[in-house]
Amino acid sequence: MAAVPAGASVEADVPLLAHLTADHRVYWVGTSKGATPDYLAFDLRGWGQQVSDPGQLAAQLHPRRGTRSRTARTASRS
Repeated sequence: MAAVPAGASVEADVPLLAHLTADHRVYWVGTSKGATPDYLAFDLRGWGQQVSDPGQLAAQLHPRRGTRSRTARTASRS
């Protein structure tokens, strides 16, 4: 999460939301309708399917922006 600068908008999954809300504009994954976040941050260990290409995932979630979306691969805190 340190890769995401303060003030950036972030689309994240549930395990990371609370860690980002203090100094970022945060969207729960799939709910950023109309907004294209600066970053995507997911705890990939909790996903049902393997994500091998974060850029492709970004393009799927935000097709108008394409692969220019930046991704931050993170793991939730234990």
